[in-house]
Amino acid sequence: MAEFHNCTFPDASSLGRFFFGNGAQNHMAKKKKFVSARQIKVETVGTLSEKIARAKTIAFTDYRGLTVNQISQLRNKVKEAGGEILVTKNSLIKRALQNNKMESTGEDLEGPTAAVFAYDDEISPVKVIAESAIILSLPKFKFGFFGKDKLDVSALEELAKIPSKDQLQAKF
Repeated sequence: MAEFHNCTFPDASSLGRFFFGNGAQNHMAKKKKFVSARQIKVETVGTLSEKIARAKTIAFTDYRGLTVNQISQLRNKVKEAGGEILVTKNSLIKRALQNNKMESTGEDLEGPTAAVFAYDDEISPVKVIAESAIILSLPKFKFGFFGKDKLDVSALEELAKIPSKDQLQAKF
């Protein structure tokens, strides 16, 4: 029994409920779990590996020089085109590529890198990036993959010139 300001409480959890309300039991019982930086990196590599395996086309770009607002607008346009832009550490990207049996050199992944994943349409998200590069001169392609085939900068630029899947289907 605990006593506080002339109130008698049968145990410490009741005292906790007095101060913290009904959620005190959970609050007092739960301890924060410590998540190590290594564990976060392992989970990130796993997520990246899944995205790489699921993507039909992947393009890596140097986004240096773009403002936060421009990156946000680019993300939205790529999402509308059936893709996704992800910015993460180059070392984690390299490990995820290795997990998927895709080769990249250390020179490929230097400087700030944004990964563009094309899930539905192989071309549309890459086309969005290329259109932005024409207008803003940014971002700049580094390299990419079409399936498991590695693409250089010129191949990515040529891929962006191909009409999208919807445009091709509309012709027939």
